[in-house]
Amino acid sequence: MMKKLGIAFLALCTLMLLGTIIKSAWAQSGPFGLDPLLQSPTVGFGTHPRKPLSNAPTNIYDKPTYYFAASSTPAAASLCEIEAGPSLRVRVRRLCFASGTAATGAAATITIQRTTAAGAATALTYAASGGITIADPADPAFSGIIRGAGTAGTAGQTIDVRASPVVTTTLTAHLPVTQCVNYDDGLFKSPIIPPGVTNGISVNLSAAGTTPVAATASCSGAITEEVY
Repeated sequence: MMKKLGIAFLALCTLMLLGTIIKSAWAQSGPFGLDPLLQSPTVGFGTHPRKPLSNAPTNIYDKPTYYFAASSTPAAASLCEIEAGPSLRVRVRRLCFASGTAATGAAATITIQRTTAAGAATALTYAASGGITIADPADPAFSGIIRGAGTAGTAGQTIDVRASPVVTTTLTAHLPVTQCVNYDDGLFKSPIIPPGVTNGISVNLSAAGTTPVAATASCSGAITEEVY
């Protein structure tokens, strides 16, 4: 009889211990694998078990956001350039570019690279057509400079290189050949431009890294500004 009672007591203790472990795990990870701090499904295989599915930064929609667009006829070596202000850093959210048309079809090279000195192109303004647009009218103007087509500042590190088709002007109609790089897909960290007028990012158009080949070209994008 005493032996049976001992076995029963041991089984009860085991169940109580198991319940404590389950309760502790539930409190840490939440129901159905939801982290109560992140409030996001966690990934358990091949990655950190408490890492959220999306790496997108939080509260990005509260940051001052600016859209810009520039075009050039004929195409310039630099389609656009973003230069930071004196105290706030810039996060590049999206860049779009099109190498336009030329007398002969070709493949141009688009290079996205950092700049270490101010460019010489004319700064964009808050114009009705093209230029800069503030997403929220209540936000302040961009503290840096966004330049249109022209000459970029001194070239720094290369961020990305892409081929861009140049459509021949002999075609009477064709689909727009526009490429966009979306840095807010949650997979990669957006390029950051540190504060300082000598820090920037330019989008350059060239053929084999030298001479522009397109008759027209354009550049647009979206950026946010935040405390460094």
